[in-house]
Amino acid sequence: VYCCGLNNFGQLGLPPSGIVYSLTAVPALSGMGISKIASGQHHTLALAAGPTAGAAPVVLSFGSTTYGRLGRAVTEQPVEGEENFSAPAVVSANLEGRPEDIAVGIGTSAAICGGDLFLWGCNVSYQLAKGDDDDDAQEPTKIRETKKFNGQR
Repeated sequence: VYCCGLNNFGQLGLPPSGIVYSLTAVPALSGMGISKIASGQHHTLALAAGPTAGAAPVVLSFGSTTYGRLGRAVTEQPVEGEENFSAPAVVSANLEGRPEDIAVGIGTSAAICGGDLFLWGCNVSYQLAKGDDDDDAQEPTKIRETKKFNGQR
C-alpha cells in the first residue's frame, strides 16, 4: 500500500510528519492483505485479510482519536502522548460478524459486518442514527433495524 497527502495525525499509517508529497510505502500494512482503504479528514480505515492465510478479515484504523473516529478502546495511549495513532490497529471487538465493507466521513466511521451496519465517531449532526442522542460514539455501535429498513440489507 502506498499513500500521499496530509499526515499531521498519522492518518497515512506513517509517523506524523505534515504533508507527504510523493507516493510512499506504508510498511505497517505490508503483508496484511488490504482489500479496501477509506480515508476521512484525519483518519483512515483499512479492510485487511490479516497476516496469515485463512485468517478472518479485520478492520484497522489509524490517525486522530478525536470524536472516537478510530473505534478503539479508550484505554490505549497514543504514540508520544499525542492524540493520534499512526500505527494501524484492529477496531474494537464490538464489531460482530465478518467485516465486508468500510466507509468514512469527515469524523465518522462505518463498517458492514455480517450484513449489519456499525457506526462510530462524531455525532454532532445525528449522523450515527442514534435518534435524538447526539453524543459521539467511541466504539462501533450496531445500528438497530428500524421499521423503514426492517429486513433489508
